Amino acid sequence: MEYKFRGKDVKTGEWVYGFHCVWQGIHLIFDSPFNLFHNPVEVHSDSVGMWTGLKDKSGIEIYGGDVVKANNPVEVHSTIEYIGAGYHRSTRLPMYTNPTPPDSGI
Repeated sequence: MEYKFRGKDVKTGEWVYGFHCVWQGIHLIFDSPFNLFHNPVEVHSDSVGMWTGLKDKSGIEIYGGDVVKANNPVEVHSTIEYIGAGYHRSTRLPMYTNPTPPDSGI
């Protein structure tokens, strides 16, 4: 698996991709693991996510912290989280627009 990270640039707010490092409490993304101090970009610590090795149905890479949507059998939004030895979709309840969920018996 390729190790790749992304984070939001603190200056521009744009996503940057590469290798992640924390130096003196500052989160940085570098374009090369062999030249860590060449073109470092400071990123917001809460935006850093590691690539899961997976892509969505449109071919877009899925990173830790991404919110994904599944439609089986109802629409559910989940966050990708690293748990134990791998990435998992956290379980989130579907958002109902009707205050009474379907099949509630009420």
